Amino acid sequence: MKIFQKSILLGAAVVIAASVWSCGTDAYLPSPEIARLKFFHGVSDLATASLNLDGVRLGFGSTAIQDTFRYKATYPKVVVNLAVDSAYMSVPVGARKVKITAANGTTLLNESTVTVEKGNSYSVFATDTAGKVGTVVLQDVIPAQKYNTAIVRVLNLIVNQPSVDVSFSSGGFTLPAVANKTGSAFTDIKIDTAAQKINLRVLKGGTTTSMLSLSAQALVSGRAYTLVLTGIADSTGTKAVAGTWMPHAR
Repeated sequence: MKIFQKSILLGAAVVIAASVWSCGTDAYLPSPEIARLKFFHGVSDLATASLNLDGVRLGFGSTAIQDTFRYKATYPKVVVNLAVDSAYMSVPVGARKVKITAANGTTLLNESTVTVEKGNSYSVFATDTAGKVGTVVLQDVIPAQKYNTAIVRVLNLIVNQPSVDVSFSSGGFTLPAVANKTGSAFTDIKIDTAAQKINLRVLKGGTTTSMLSLSAQALVSGRAYTLVLTGIADSTGTKAVAGTWMPHAR
């Protein structure tokens, strides 16, 4: 797994024009020289932002109020049913220029470069706080999927938490010491094949202090997910620690 980290100065997120880029798991460009990208907004104190890719503003909706990238949202949009693949954009290989702006689309908050290679898939996560936004880029290399398990990767974007331990109810399994702005390896997690649900707790690294409990999480056997942990430790309301599941295409 390749992990690239870049700092951004405010804003978070991404907006894309269909006239230039193709969206969806089955989308493609005429040229075979393509890679795939998707984006996640993980800045808890920045409700919305806009995205620009290689000079093109990415569109989230037909009206101005919808044309924003919202906290804990994925772009392209992920269908709520976790059985459905999260979509990617097909983009040309090479250095892609990403700009994050205020939700009005005019005030530049940050500019960064994401380099993508032919045939590879990447997830770009906006992180940190509104005053100093950063990004984490993970290459999505999905292992072979198995019956009776979900394949889970954890990404720790909790702003002020250097590491977390994630304890899964299934088989008493714990994924320890997931460092801040770092994604774990994909790991097989046993699930109840009847209910297809798991419980988990997120602990401050190396302690028994619980930061988040997620009960009856509905995962699908044989599917792969990234559990994105966001928020600010020991905060409440919209800044509280949260967990969002990002499903991945096969």
